[in-house]
Parts: sequence; C-alpha cells; structure tokens
Amino acid sequence: MVNFNLSNKYNRDKINEALDKFTNIQRNNKVITSFDGEELCSVQVSNKYYNFDFSSFCKKIIEEIENYFTPNAYLLRIRSAIQELRLVGGEVDINGETYLKMVAITNSTNRQVALSMNIGLVRESNVTSSVHVSFKNKHYKTSMPNKIKKFADNLINFNMDIEYHIKTIKDLSERLVSFKELINALSTNKDGDKIKSMELKIRALGKKLMEYGYQDYRNSLNNPYSDTVKDFTLKAKDVFDAYTELFKSYDTSAVGRETRRILDALDIKWAIFEAQI
Repeated sequence: MVNFNLSNKYNRDKINEALDKFTNIQRNNKVITSFDGEELCSVQVSNKYYNFDFSSFCKKIIEEIENYFTPNAYLLRIRSAIQELRLVGGEVDINGETYLKMVAITNSTNRQVALSMNIGLVRESNVTSSVHVSFKNKHYKTSMPNKIKKFADNLINFNMDIEYHIKTIKDLSERLVSFKELINALSTNKDGDKIKSMELKIRALGKKLMEYGYQDYRNSLNNPYSDTVKDFTLKAKDVFDAYTELFKSYDTSAVGRETRRILDALDIKWAIFEAQI
C-alpha cells in the first residue's frame, strides 16, 4: 500500500517510480491489481469493462500540468483497488485567504468508485479541497476512452477554469443565506422528497459552523430539524468552508460531489466545464 499525503514535496521522479510499481492487468474477464509485485485486488468484470491505465495516464497529466502551474506538493494513494493522485501548488490569493491550484485523478479497479478527474482549489489553512470542475465516468468501453481524451485535451483551459473557481469563491463571500432555507435545500431533492442520507451530514455541519462564530445559534445548529428552530442568517462562504471541511479526508471524487451539493444548496452556479464533456 502507498499512502503519501500532501506534506510530500513534489518530486516527479519519485511519483513516477511509485507509479511504475503499480499494475492493473486484465486477463479474460478478471482484472488483477498489484503494487511492487504484491497482488492487492482481483475482481471479475464483464466484456464491457474498460481497463484504465492509471499509471500511464498520470504520467502524461504530470508532464502536461507543469505547463500551467508548478506543483509543490502531492498525494499518492494506492490502497487495495483504489488509486488517487493529487498535485497542488501555485498560490492564489482570494480576499486575503491563500488557495492552491489542484488537479486530481481517482480510479478503482473493482468498480467501487467511478473514474474521476478533477480540477479545483485547496484552501491552504486547513487543506480543504474545493472542486468545481470534474469528470466522472464508469469503466465502460463505449464511453470512457472518449471522455478521458476530452479531459486531457481540455487541460488547455486550466487557467480559465481556475479563474472561474476564483469568481465562484468571491461570489460566495458576498452572499448571505437563511439557515432554514439552507437546511431545506440540503435535505430535499429536486422533487421535494427528504434525503435520508443527508441527516448526519447536516448535523455535522451544524457542529462545524459553531467553529465559525455562530455559537449564539447553538440551539438551532444542534436541532436543525426541530419545528421550533429559530431562523438566522449565515455568510454563504462560512457555510461552504464548513461543509467542505467535513470531507477533507475523503478522495477528490467525494469532495467534488459534496462541493456541487453545497453550491447547489447555496444557489451558486458551477461546473461550466462539465457540460462540455
């Protein structure tokens, strides 16, 4: 298992050395994942399965991304059937806060998660990822090769994408949100039905918001579903930071999903790139 973290100073040779030890080989209808000669996972797949070459693709992205920013740190995870690479660097100041540019690739060889490729910003103060642009696709021969090519081709728009992220964060800083409206937006789907899986996340958000200076609203934050909950106003940027911070230890595929969820709840537009692919 390889489980490097973002404290690792960027070193292309060291990353490539680790990637060279990783293999995912398809033999008939079985994909075998190994690292440094040790088998990590073996799974049956159908003849529709596309075996993504994680190592080769990451090497190409590393070479290409250096045209747009110089990474100063990286994370590389190879754990069982899950692989993830993140590259961060290139400071960006937004309203006095320091962010770092990020590109990330997450893959699995046991269908546990879909292949995802993300571009975004990392808030340096707590290493919280803010992913606004993403590509996600299941391992199907019919669709994956073309999507992979489009992501690589669209790296030429990296700087434009980052500028869009900056605008999004600035927009958040200028917006206020009602607590009751926020809870309703997060806890219901577009049809108005309750999303049961959101209850624990919303309660965790309430506790996290108390760290952002909302202790006076402790009763509402601790009891967001109460019929007698008192409404109050929050800064949208505080909500966004607190919510995304809940997922800072997750892979970027999950961070991207939750980023889009909170931006939707805050009625912020995002992901112009996603529509293109």
